[in-house]
Amino acid sequence: MPSFIKRTVVAVAVLACAVSQAAFAGEAQGKILSTAVISNAGFEGIVIFTTGVHTNKPSCSTSANDWAIDTKTPTGKSIYAMLITALTQNRSVTIVGNNKCDAWYDRETASGFFIDAQ
Repeated sequence: MPSFIKRTVVAVAVLACAVSQAAFAGEAQGKILSTAVISNAGFEGIVIFTTGVHTNKPSCSTSANDWAIDTKTPTGKSIYAMLITALTQNRSVTIVGNNKCDAWYDRETASGFFIDAQ
């Protein structure tokens, strides 16, 4: 098999894995229903929040419609700022997860946060 075909097959396989990972990440839409900050046992700056129905969540995410962010990361800081904006303006949001519970053990970590148009 020519090397350019091998490279093409590998590139398609890598792309398929990336797309499938994103396709199975959790998502939710609705208003922010509650927020909390967790600070215990070495976990600092973890914010959890609840929205509308959390669909397609990973098996590690066992806490109803909750999400988590780590405000020590650039993405977590950005999402937290947008979360507070949406909460104070009573706006609906759309959240996309990363298909992991790496910010908090039983909540999917939010990796995308969109304030919906009014």
